[in-house]
Amino acid sequence: MYIANDHGIKIEMINEVVRWYEWKDLLNSYEFKDMFLIYVNSISVIYIPKSFFKTQEDINEFSTLLLQKTKK
Repeated sequence: MYIANDHGIKIEMINEVVRWYEWKDLLNSYEFKDMFLIYVNSISVIYIPKSFFKTQEDINEFSTLLLQKTKK
């Protein structure tokens, strides 16, 4: 499960591993046809498939949040 807000992104894995990333700690983000890639550092990437989102509006809101919050 992914949760994104004004403070950062929280990722909860099936095995109950929880990771929290603040926006200021993320390097960059890219949007592709079927996914978002968010670089945590030069070798670590967060992959979020667009199929995760329920609606196109949710995708658009997340895309806007990424554009506003990640470093360019």
